[in-house]
Amino acid sequence: MQKLSEFPFHLGFMNPDTSIRTERFGSPDSDIRVSVVMPVHNQGPIIGKVLEHLQLSMTLDYELILILDDCTDRTRQEVDGWLDKALSQAILHEIVVVTTDVAVYETISDSIGFHYASSSIYLEVQADMILNDPGFDARLREALDTMPDLVAVSGRGVDTFAACTPIDRLRQKLAHVIRRAAFRRGIAYRATRLEFFLFKGVGRLGPAIELVDRTEPHTVWVGHTVMRGPLALSAPKLGDLGGLDTSRFFLGDDDHNLCRRAWVERRWRAAYMPVRFISPLDAGSTRKKRDPRRQMRHVELDRAYSEAQKSVDLLDLDIEWRKKPPRLETRSTFGNG
Repeated sequence: MQKLSEFPFHLGFMNPDTSIRTERFGSPDSDIRVSVVMPVHNQGPIIGKVLEHLQLSMTLDYELILILDDCTDRTRQEVDGWLDKALSQAILHEIVVVTTDVAVYETISDSIGFHYASSSIYLEVQADMILNDPGFDARLREALDTMPDLVAVSGRGVDTFAACTPIDRLRQKLAHVIRRAAFRRGIAYRATRLEFFLFKGVGRLGPAIELVDRTEPHTVWVGHTVMRGPLALSAPKLGDLGGLDTSRFFLGDDDHNLCRRAWVERRWRAAYMPVRFISPLDAGSTRKKRDPRRQMRHVELDRAYSEAQKSVDLLDLDIEWRKKPPRLETRSTFGNG
């Protein structure tokens, strides 16, 4: 048993005495090529299916780090039932199960997972995403390995920081209207260059996350910022940037803050590479009801972190960016994994 204060990152407004229990199953291996990190909060009804589909979609040697963050439902029982057969998969070498007794939320959960990870590629997969894309891990890794200016590749979408002018804000609103209409009609999503350059963003953004993605899988759409879903990160570059900003973020926008710092400090960029998955909006952890005590703590934390974020402007980019933002572009991989 450890205390949260023993981990090597800023704790923000979290209780340093929070208890962290770590269990290991299987054995570590030097051949691990991807470290999958999955924060989980009360996903009992779906977590078994999520883990089974993750296994079916992985093709590289990997380790899995689950962070069970203040789970009060059947999540642990479902994970235990899955563990009995999970390690029969030859490419899954080790499973690390981390349990917190008080919620530490997404940013710190991910940071705990990254702390235990041993690969040069971190793959953050959310616990409400049912993958149906064998080899997605190899594609994401290949993009990071072959494109040295990328710090992160999202399987969901890529956006721009340039949405600070009235015209750009209007473009984004129009894009969301079109995506919402497609969602209501049940149309499959297919990214196009017209959408990319007209709306300065592409992917299953907003309500389009529930659409089936039919975009060509070996195209890399390079933009400015990305979001989780699933999200591949270069471990060395993340370390060079000091990791996620756990002092100011706890639930959301830490990914955009990371991409902003990556550009300002190192001229690294972010991209989208399509991954096929189902993610029902009503299965997300942030939409789950909390009991009064947990809800009160959530409100207090949200207030504290919101105040801390006032010192961080996600659009506070440098002069070079304001004069001429890096252009949006598409690239291709060879599919070699």
